[in-house]
Amino acid sequence: MKKYVLVPCCALLLFSLTGCGSKKLVCSRSGSESGVNAEVEVAFEFDDDGKAKSAEMTMTYEFDDAETAEQACEMFKGDDSDSDEKMSVKCSGKKITMTTSEMDGSDEVIGKTRDEIIKEAEEDGYECK
Repeated sequence: MKKYVLVPCCALLLFSLTGCGSKKLVCSRSGSESGVNAEVEVAFEFDDDGKAKSAEMTMTYEFDDAETAEQACEMFKGDDSDSDEKMSVKCSGKKITMTTSEMDGSDEVIGKTRDEIIKEAEEDGYECK
């Protein structure tokens, strides 16, 4: 009887530890420069064949100074008619959050495997989970 309980428990533990079947990968990196803390997070979704089918990037900037944050917000929300990217910009006090699913280079990532994306991202200083 113990064998019938132990085998499914071990399988469940193995799948949860390895991430088997996970269709999402998140790679991020952060840094600070000149009074601005920045974090970039890219979330990848995969199809049933294990190839990337979409990528969404979120950039969060937190400023030491509210006035500088307000000026940056106005700049980011400014006229972007010459840009092909569709970006959502949200400003709240000293924090600016920008999100886009149509980022430069995303077409180069679509179709790559999880391992290929992790290798390239880690080479660029990202941490992937």
